[in-house]
Amino acid sequence: MGALSAGRLWVWRGLGLALLLVLVVLLLGLAGKVRQLEGRAWDKTMGELEARARTLPLPLRDELLASLVCLKLQREGGLLNAQRSGAFMRAARGALTDGQLSPGEAHRVLEAARAACGQK
Repeated sequence: MGALSAGRLWVWRGLGLALLLVLVVLLLGLAGKVRQLEGRAWDKTMGELEARARTLPLPLRDELLASLVCLKLQREGGLLNAQRSGAFMRAARGALTDGQLSPGEAHRVLEAARAACGQK
């Protein structure tokens, strides 16, 4: 009877480990999906910002576009600070909510971009 209990114990341990492995795989898949969605949101926001920035007056337009290039390069290199990047994205999304980018909003986004890029 003792050997039978030990055999069942190993079965339960095996099932527990299999369940744990399945959960880990699901969590890793979910993390990958979250990262993919973040990338899409980043690309969409940056594209909208670039398009709106081109309508701004010249000195502000050039400064904002240069800061956006800096952010893209740092993001591609894995050097972008997550906290500063989040602050920039909040400022950018807030500025783009009405579909326009006023000079005042552009200045706020520019300051957030400079801070995220380490230029401040």
